[in-house]
Amino acid sequence: MTKEKKRKSVEINPVTLMAALVSLCALFVSVYQMQLQKKQQYASVWPHLRPYYMTNLNDSTFEWALHVANYGVGPAVIQEVIYEIDGKPLESFGAFTDSLSISESPVSEDAIQDLIYPGEFLPAGADIALISIKRDAKLYPAFNTKTKKINLRIKYASVYSEEWEVCIACPDNSLNQKLK
Repeated sequence: MTKEKKRKSVEINPVTLMAALVSLCALFVSVYQMQLQKKQQYASVWPHLRPYYMTNLNDSTFEWALHVANYGVGPAVIQEVIYEIDGKPLESFGAFTDSLSISESPVSEDAIQDLIYPGEFLPAGADIALISIKRDAKLYPAFNTKTKKINLRIKYASVYSEEWEVCIACPDNSLNQKLK
């Protein structure tokens, strides 16, 4: 007598196969949906800082202001503020205002200042004047020459630690470059 091995054949039920295929598709859709949700979550708090100058010149006076506005939908967490003259960083905001002084007319005496510091939040829609100056119109040509040499560089982050750097009047024309 020979022993014959019986092979068991496994029948694949079409309903079982379809259920496995549907489950696999549902898994892929769930993963994709989670990725989209994460992108939307990050975009819902995206800050977008934009520094700009404002100048108002009339017959007797001129007004000059350096503003920073957050045009994004989320708050900006300020990480670093760097004032530069001719591309060289200045040690303090006082050094910045001193660099804008003309002859015996120091800017710091009549400038209105609203500084931002690392760790502060700039809410969505905020627009602040870092410095606002009102001077005699005769001083404008010399003052305007000085302002062409200044740069403002701000490093900021979203609440999810995405980082950007924005710069006004920088030689590398960096406007809202993503850092990480």
